[in-house]
Amino acid sequence: MRLPQTVSTLFNRWKNVVAQDVPDDLAVCEFDCHRSRCTWGEWASCDRRITKGGGELSPVRQEPRTTT
Repeated sequence: MRLPQTVSTLFNRWKNVVAQDVPDDLAVCEFDCHRSRCTWGEWASCDRRITKGGGELSPVRQEPRTTT
């Protein structure tokens, strides 16, 4: 009864080729950004990436920023 183990091994290899884990620091870029490509400078200074989308999905209402 080695067939189930062989099928499981093949499935896991295929899964690792098709879908891989995304590092936490890139998850916002990979899943929640409307841009498909950024230059190095844009990526390095991206506020959404640096704060990991800090508070964007938070149910707590934040007051709008005002300039004086």
